[in-house]
Amino acid sequence: ARELALDSPFDFESQAALLLLDGLPEPSEDKAYVSAIAACCREIVAKVPGGVFILFSSWKILRSVHGALKKKIKDRPLWIQGATGNEALLSDFIEAGNAVLLGVYTFWQGVDVPGEALSCVVLVKLPFPNYGSPVEEARRRWHESLERSYFDTHSLPRAVMKFRQGFGRLIRSSSDRGAVVVLDPRILHKGYGAAFIEALPRCRKL
Repeated sequence: ARELALDSPFDFESQAALLLLDGLPEPSEDKAYVSAIAACCREIVAKVPGGVFILFSSWKILRSVHGALKKKIKDRPLWIQGATGNEALLSDFIEAGNAVLLGVYTFWQGVDVPGEALSCVVLVKLPFPNYGSPVEEARRRWHESLERSYFDTHSLPRAVMKFRQGFGRLIRSSSDRGAVVVLDPRILHKGYGAAFIEALPRCRKL
């Protein structure tokens, strides 16, 4: 079969910037991590005049951060996935122009918000599958039964693809500009972090 791989038509080097924050607690540190994430999100929202997506891979962390943010953010809409239907929520987000939306996996892909209505995407945590779920546990056992590494052949590739999809929410037209902020320090300090960075289009690093 003949194959052809085409690059994106967007000029990410001039349209997009990537900020990897160092010095934050790791997700395994639970309360310290949530507290640090909430503080970072408040600062990001204060500095971005346009709309902001804050994307999570855990409902528990999403709700904790939302609880902290709603006490501080009073001058613009702050919405959480599940408050209403996703289509209505997205429509209101676009119309507002400067809203903050906290979402989980649904908003990592297939969401199109061009213009300043989405000026910044915050990826709170590297989107690895939930290891504790029965489905993932069964997949892990199956990979191990074939003498394969569950992490290398399944978990990491899936997480990298989801991460790339989350990054892709930012630039949706040739005139879009904005930044993606990653709040998971593992992308800088773990050996697998390079796989996430290499999966992204070339863009400005902050």
